Amino acid sequence: MIFWNLSFWIMGAIFFCFWVAILLVIIVGFIKGIIDIFNKEYF
Repeated sequence: MIFWNLSFWIMGAIFFCFWVAILLVIIVGFIKGIIDIFNKEYF
């Protein structure tokens, strides 16, 4: 039971890190897109 619980938490941590990484990539890409738009408009 303890081992099953541990593997469950490890899987949860991997899934959590995976989703956080995807969200960071999306957010960074979005910010870079906004910066590019501002650079084209103002410079």
